[in-house]
Amino acid sequence: MIKVVKGNVVLRVEDDMLDYYVDRGFTAKSLDGTVLKKAIPTDSDSLKKAYIESQKEIKALKEEIDALKQEIASSKSKADKPLAVDSIAEDTVKTTVSEEKPKRTRRKSAEITEE
Repeated sequence: MIKVVKGNVVLRVEDDMLDYYVDRGFTAKSLDGTVLKKAIPTDSDSLKKAYIESQKEIKALKEEIDALKQEIASSKSKADKPLAVDSIAEDTVKTTVSEEKPKRTRRKSAEITEE
């Protein structure tokens, strides 16, 4: 059994009738009060409110997207600029890289001897 609510009307209906009542503007709730399905607004005032709220959300998301695009463009332009390296630092990098390479050694496999 599921409760369906519309205004001050509360009905208990079978699970198979849930879609029928939700399509007619009822909100479906479980017996403990948890909302299972919200009613689709059918009156013009509710639709206007939902439309205005969604337009505000869309506008805020578009602004956020534009800000992120600008941030990406600025980070790309910073990445395209060559780094200024002093000649002293450049020499230091060359000497530290070319000084000593680590020696590689192979492990000898264990020999099995019979007694």
